[in-house]
Parts: sequence; C-alpha cells; structure tokens
Amino acid sequence: MTQGFVVGQNADGRFELFSIASDRGIYHAWITATGTWSNWTSMSGTNGIDLLNPNLVVGNTNDGRLEVFGINSSGTVYSNWQEKPSGVWNNFWTSFNNSSSLTFYNGQR
Repeated sequence: MTQGFVVGQNADGRFELFSIASDRGIYHAWITATGTWSNWTSMSGTNGIDLLNPNLVVGNTNDGRLEVFGINSSGTVYSNWQEKPSGVWNNFWTSFNNSSSLTFYNGQR
C-alpha cells in the first residue's frame, strides 16, 4: 500500500479500510465475523482509472451501504458501492464529472 487510507464502518459495525497500492489499484481489508482482519483484497475494475492517493473518501448511503469515491489526475470522480449493507462490492467503478450526473432514489442508483 502507498501512504494513507480511509476507513468506513459497515452497517453491522465492522470497520473496513481502503487504500491505493503502488500498482494504482484500490484495495480493501475488513474485520471479519470472527473479529480478525482479512487480507488486503483488490477491488475489481480499477485498471486504467489511475486514482490519486490520498483522494479516497468513504461514506454510508441512507440504506447502510458503504460507498467509496476517488478522483483521478484528469479530475474525473469514480465511485464503487456495496450491493447490500455489509455486503459484497460491485465489480466495476462508475465515473461522473459532476454531482448533477449522479442521482439516488431510495438508496439505489
């Protein structure tokens, strides 16, 4: 991992860490159900996005899912989110250039 990370809290209370590695991929690690930390795992679909570190931000949606945001060197914002609260992550990243192009409806895109 390169320097810096952000942390989010899942709906079930477990923490999850996010960081950008030297290969410019985004990785995450989380507290497992047994209370131990998982290994760092790549978040799919980050090839070519080239997000900058430490420009990751994580937050919770209104239905309890985590969503991660990052920005690349050309100023494009990308995000990825859990499919359900405390659940698995999408296998792709969505880009948008301004907040008007992203709309939430009852916690869903």
